[in-house]
Order: sequence, then C-alpha cells, then structure tokens
Amino acid sequence: MARILFQTRSGSLSDGLKGRLKTPRKAETMKPKSLYRAALLECLSYVCSDEAYAAYRKLAKKGCPDGWFGLGNARQYGEGAKPNLTKAEKYYRRAAKLGHPKAKESLGRLYEFAEKPDYRRARKWYTRAFKQHSITNPDIAYAAYRLGWLNERGLGCKKDIKTACLLYRKAAKAGCAEAQRALGYLYDKVQRQRRAPQQKTGEKMVQTRRPRGQHHRIIQPRYPL
Repeated sequence: MARILFQTRSGSLSDGLKGRLKTPRKAETMKPKSLYRAALLECLSYVCSDEAYAAYRKLAKKGCPDGWFGLGNARQYGEGAKPNLTKAEKYYRRAAKLGHPKAKESLGRLYEFAEKPDYRRARKWYTRAFKQHSITNPDIAYAAYRLGWLNERGLGCKKDIKTACLLYRKAAKAGCAEAQRALGYLYDKVQRQRRAPQQKTGEKMVQTRRPRGQHHRIIQPRYPL
C-alpha cells in the first residue's frame, strides 16, 4: 500500500501513524481503493478535525459511505464544522442508503435524543441497523440495547419485557456494557415483582390466624341475689 502522507497542524503522519493504524482483518482480499479509504479514515481520528472534514467531503463525493457518515458525525457534534442537526440527518441518510450500519444507528440516536423525541423513527432505524449485521459486531450491539430499552419502557411500541430481555441478552453477549447492566436490573426487577404478592398473602395470613388454645367463651353476667 502506498504511503499515506498528509500535513496537519501537529506535523505529518506516515504509514498510518507508525503502528497506530489497525489494518482490517480481510485486508488481503480488499481492493486497493477500499483499503486506502479504510486506512485514511482510521488516521483521521488522530488528526485535526478541519482536515478530517475536508477529507470526508472528498470521499463522500466519490460515493464512499464512510465519507457521508463522517460528514454526519462532524455536523452532529461540531467537529470541523458548525453543528447542524438537519445536515447531520441528511448525511446519515445518504450513508444509510449505501448500507452503512453505524449511520443507521446514529439516525436512531438522533431521533431518540432530540428535543422532541420521535421514538417510532428511532426504533425503525435501530431495527435496520440490528438486522443488517450479526449481533457479534460490538457497533451494532448498542442498537440492540437501545431497542431493548424502548421495548422495556413501551416507547414507540407496546411494552414488551420478554422482547427487551432477549435484545439485552444478545447485546450483552456482544460485549455491550450498558446491556449487561440493564439485564441485571431487569432480572432484579422481575424477582421483586414475583416476591411482592407472596409477601402480601403471608401478611394477611398472619393477621387472620388465631393462636392455638384460645377460643371464644360466653361469659354470663352475675347478678346479685
């Protein structure tokens, strides 16, 4: 692979920052352009956001989904450009049309945590991100966790604890720490609900029972002769 050299405020970067760059697992089977794009996007996380935004724009013009996702991320959090949620949504949608799973999850977050949350749209995009790739991917595991959270609280859908538990389990197996905590809280909550009626019936039985050996006696009044 040709050397990746670009000048930034902090200096020059070469060969993917000399060991910081993690090459993809299937690098041998990837095309040179795809490998270059993956390497460039890895390096951009260490450089100035202005240069990163310019590089994302070039990649987006060539039809790279990672470029559109980078533009949306920059517009959402104000990295290299002014924050603009409408443009972030537009860029995320373009990346999602090209099959970018992380862009679909980001759209779900954008709708869920907006000033006026739209839980139905959030659930729709979380589901698309979850169904696109296997749950072993830790990036998609967060989408499964958010789906479980919405199902547990009945936001954008009917409240379904069983579905929430299944989604939490899948996300927890993939290494999502939030899903692992939520699964523990959910188990604890269900056990408390099961114990509560038993405790109430036990208290009633204690109140209604009479100690053994005590019977009602009819005491007749004594009148003076």
